Amino acid sequence: MEQKLVQIPNGELEIRQRIRTVRGVQVMLDRDLAELYGVTTGQLNRQVKRNIKRFPSDFMFQLTKEDCLRCQIGILNGKRGEHLKFMPYAFTENGIAMLSGVLRSDTAIEVNIQIMRAFNAMRHTHASIAGVLQRLGTIEVKQVEADRKFDTIFDALDRSKLLPCGILPANSEYDSIRMVSRLIAQAKSELLIIDPYADVTLLDILSEKAPGVTVRLICKDRGKPTRSEIEKFNRQYKGLTVEHSDDFHDRYILIDNAELHNLGSSINYLGCRVTNYSTSDPKEIKKLHTLLGD
Repeated sequence: MEQKLVQIPNGELEIRQRIRTVRGVQVMLDRDLAELYGVTTGQLNRQVKRNIKRFPSDFMFQLTKEDCLRCQIGILNGKRGEHLKFMPYAFTENGIAMLSGVLRSDTAIEVNIQIMRAFNAMRHTHASIAGVLQRLGTIEVKQVEADRKFDTIFDALDRSKLLPCGILPANSEYDSIRMVSRLIAQAKSELLIIDPYADVTLLDILSEKAPGVTVRLICKDRGKPTRSEIEKFNRQYKGLTVEHSDDFHDRYILIDNAELHNLGSSINYLGCRVTNYSTSDPKEIKKLHTLLGD
């Protein structure tokens, strides 16, 4: 296979710009590699297929359309906006190292050396960034221990789950709503929400739920949320059923029948005044269903 000597104008910088993260792994695409090697994409892939035993799945894999969309990889062939007939192949660092032996040319060896240097440089960069983030995380945790401010607590943690228990300060309505929205967004299949004084504020938050997640809301029969508001919500987001009960004083959010959170205030007033929250023992979930008569 003939190959022309390829000059990479900006060397490592240009190569690093072609390294992408797909499925959590750093890779380069066949078309980018072919351009660097001075061959066509078809030539490169034919050589790979002739030596396919050298390329297991952790060395090379074919992208899906979902991979391309998620990673913003173009899938058009440039001819009247037509889609590519075949999805591109992605090569990991090990796969790229194997390519120099498959292509068997001085150009491939020279380009691969530059690529390996680019991967190595990126590892050092990521390690430095990780160190900075770790130090920032330590600073945040110390700040949490010092002043216990609501926003610091949730930014220093995983940003998705509550601590086992805690206090929400007054005048933290925005952060409180953000916290509940994150809990809602966690659900994969179902939500049970008990909030005696729920209103349209809760419906606004429920718009953050994932498609297909069903919601069972139990509240007092006081005309809120209104029937019209419930119907409008279901026309767009679907899956909401509302039941009425006067048996409950506290407010609960049960996520996928596995994670139970207790809020000391109705969601529409959460953060207005000092209140508490807690995450209940999973054993209490069965007791809650018993109280509901399920």
